[in-house]
Amino acid sequence: MIIKKDDGMILVIVLLVLVSAIIIGITVMSSSTIETRIIGNERVYKQDFYTAESGVDYAIANAVSAMTTIGVTLNNTYTYSSSSLPSMLKNTHITIMLTKITNPPIGSGFSVNNFSANYYRIDSTDSGQTIEVGVWKAFPKN
Repeated sequence: MIIKKDDGMILVIVLLVLVSAIIIGITVMSSSTIETRIIGNERVYKQDFYTAESGVDYAIANAVSAMTTIGVTLNNTYTYSSSSLPSMLKNTHITIMLTKITNPPIGSGFSVNNFSANYYRIDSTDSGQTIEVGVWKAFPKN
């Protein structure tokens, strides 16, 4: 049986298009919400990374008291107290450890006969982001 009247067909087509548009809109909204969360997590990750990196920079700039406290005993560590850190680094955990004492690196300009080098490891942690940096400092031999 063939129906010759098409009354109401436009209404059905409009409803199908409307439902399709709603489904596409919900999908786009869901996708943009997920993308916003990803971008937010990326921002927090980078902020924590750069704060930890700032902790390393702070430790290098203020290493004299740490090196004095550590002395020449291998694996001695110095931990910066949070009260001595600048306000932006209050939640950052910074330690310096003496890892070895040997000759200065070749090409550093320090004579092997006159200088020794102390090698230090600096760890800076902020909100789960840890940066480990190795530094050395030359000292005159006694």
